[in-house]
Amino acid sequence: MRSVLGSVFAVVVLLSASASAETLEGRYLESRNASVWAGQCVVNSEIGLAGNEATLAWKVDRGTFDGVSLEGLSIVAVVFGDRTFGIGNAVSTRSVIIVDERADERQQAALIRMAKSLAGSTLQEIVETKRSAIDFEMADRGRSGLSSLDAGIVKVRTRRLFRTDSLCGTDQKRMAYPPLAKIVDEQPAYTLESAYTGSELRVKKFSDRNVPSAVLARFTL
Repeated sequence: MRSVLGSVFAVVVLLSASASAETLEGRYLESRNASVWAGQCVVNSEIGLAGNEATLAWKVDRGTFDGVSLEGLSIVAVVFGDRTFGIGNAVSTRSVIIVDERADERQQAALIRMAKSLAGSTLQEIVETKRSAIDFEMADRGRSGLSSLDAGIVKVRTRRLFRTDSLCGTDQKRMAYPPLAKIVDEQPAYTLESAYTGSELRVKKFSDRNVPSAVLARFTL
């Protein structure tokens, strides 16, 4: 009898744990002012001179975070560092966060916690949080290289990366710098346009075009 009761209890516990477990997944875009997929001759020439500006965007395809449904919602971070990301000592960063205007207060807070959980030390000082319409599209789970982002003060467009997109070739299998957030299934992309036109970061507006600098990926939690 005890054995039967014990088995029933174990099944109940397992079912409860399964029901309460949260899963979250979606798409991710990262664009920098550095040649992330270029050959070493270009990468070496940029260290210390570029690579300290980045746009990170997430769109939740399905799932919840901290018990809050985030399906279909997006969040964007524009990050400015005091040096090249991913090289040498830790980078000190300031960021402006743009939250999907369709999110209610609980969803907005959950999106910000999700971004911090995925980006870690990339998001340090958040100087301002804004609400805006966010249009984030990515084709073929990033494998085609095609994506577009419009979040008001920041816009990004990418296409497929070709080997001839850099003077000393492109490395389509290995990033020159580690990604700025936790991702899976990363794919290379060529940045046609990446522009930040806001004033929140107290730096000059920045714009980059025609650079092998974007990463398209998936994220899970």
